[in-house]
Amino acid sequence: GVQQLAEFLPELGFKVLDLIPQARKPLVTVEDTQGPLKEVDVSINNSLPLYNSQLLKAYSQLDERVRPLVLLVKVWAKGKRVCGAGEGNLSSYSWTIMVIYFLQLVGILPSLQLLYRKSRSLQHVDYWGIPRSFETGFLTAEEYQQEVAEKKIPPCKAKADLTVAQLLYGFVRFFDREYRWGSEAVSMRQPDRRDVGDWFRLFGSIHPEPAIHVEE
Repeated sequence: GVQQLAEFLPELGFKVLDLIPQARKPLVTVEDTQGPLKEVDVSINNSLPLYNSQLLKAYSQLDERVRPLVLLVKVWAKGKRVCGAGEGNLSSYSWTIMVIYFLQLVGILPSLQLLYRKSRSLQHVDYWGIPRSFETGFLTAEEYQQEVAEKKIPPCKAKADLTVAQLLYGFVRFFDREYRWGSEAVSMRQPDRRDVGDWFRLFGSIHPEPAIHVEE
């Protein structure tokens, strides 16, 4: 399916940047050469990323510094050739999660998933090809801001005057000096610096050196 897309999309003005037909979730990365879109990942029969995209959009609406910081980190990671699942690196989505996780730890962003009090799930196939239920519920930016205004939940308390440059420095410093490589889970769902636990050590990928664990 994605192979056919890669052959067809250039006729519509898209440039194919990457094609990964053998991935767990095959996808093609394209660039819109005639419009405002930059890189876009396109997959088939994979509905979970739709919820992930809505969640990331909600976070970007909570603070104007989120989007430029994410873009800066991605530009740096691509320049250093450490971004791109097709090359065995962290995916672009994983780098975005890392930024949001850092902003949650410094008090700029909440966990919109943790604050969601209802249950909303989606049946999907996991990393090992096993069908299971994924929680997809989260507060929208509007719902969060309304609950803060009504004092149902406390607001984030980070300094509002921190610049994007200062946050970029803090991001790099955190993952260089403070992040517990090999044991800490990067999770925007539960940003409490928790240990990955024995489950991941038993079933996760084996690395010769301490790795980073990103919950997608």
